[in-house]
Amino acid sequence: MAILDKIEELPGKQRLALVAVLIIAMMGGFYQFVYKKKVAAIEYHQAELAQLNSKLQDLRAIQKKLEEFKDMIEELEAQLEEAQQQLPRKREIPTLLKDISQFGKEAGMEFLSFRPAKEAPKGFYADVPVKLVINGPFHNLARFVDDIVHYPRIIKVDTMSLGSPKEVDGVVMLKTTLTATTYRYLEDSEQKSATGKKKK
Repeated sequence: MAILDKIEELPGKQRLALVAVLIIAMMGGFYQFVYKKKVAAIEYHQAELAQLNSKLQDLRAIQKKLEEFKDMIEELEAQLEEAQQQLPRKREIPTLLKDISQFGKEAGMEFLSFRPAKEAPKGFYADVPVKLVINGPFHNLARFVDDIVHYPRIIKVDTMSLGSPKEVDGVVMLKTTLTATTYRYLEDSEQKSATGKKKK
């Protein structure tokens, strides 16, 4: 109360000046101890929020890429399964060779030689070549080759040579030498074995 009495005793201008000083002091204290800390906290949280938003964007981009990779993996697995279906296993090779022989007979070709050659490992599969010497009209040969090419398993016909044409009963017979190569899927143990041999 004594301080207030003394303030009331001051002239008007001094009282106004004193009030102004008090207001400025209070504002300074508010700025220093309240406002400044609040601003610093807001700036800190804004920076943290920006950082979290950036991480969120990165994670969303990664998630999108993962979904794309997942789709790619599913597509590649489907392609691999389809490719494996076209590559016979070891136990299926005798049946496949029998089918090739049957195609020739159905096409009216005469087999002079039918010799499966040595397999050649090529990573996860092996070449299985069959050397053939056959005799018959060109039209029958074309049918035989077409049957082989459209076989559900992969068979490639190459190194074909035609020769020794002879006319029999008005039909030109051709002696044809060719290699029909199919591809056999190697089991895991066979792949490791083939890889080990290559390293040596």
